[in-house]
Amino acid sequence: SSAASDVYKRQEFKLRVELVSDQKRQQRAHTGASSSTVDVSATAGIDNGSMTLGPPLQFPSTFKDPISNALRKVSIADAYEAVEQLRVLALEKPHETRVLLEMNPALKVAAVMILQHADRLPLR
Repeated sequence: SSAASDVYKRQEFKLRVELVSDQKRQQRAHTGASSSTVDVSATAGIDNGSMTLGPPLQFPSTFKDPISNALRKVSIADAYEAVEQLRVLALEKPHETRVLLEMNPALKVAAVMILQHADRLPLR
């Protein structure tokens, strides 16, 4: 059924978010980051079959552009899910995705910033 599929997808996403969170913690431990570092890893959970929102994306305070300001209002779980949907779209319809990103440069910048936040792309 559709409801069971939605619950399964949420649980799968929760596991993916927890994996990223664990990887970030391990990376901080390996690099010797202090315990006072704010952990901004996603904390999405499943309550009564619906996803709870975690903390918002956080970027350095020196990021004062409109895109990072807008992303600060989005939960980590929602941002990571949006990038995952963009990835699936790119796999299924690469030409349409390329056109979408060319027509919306802010979307491209936001996707890059979210991937950097998830430690999937290096910061320059």
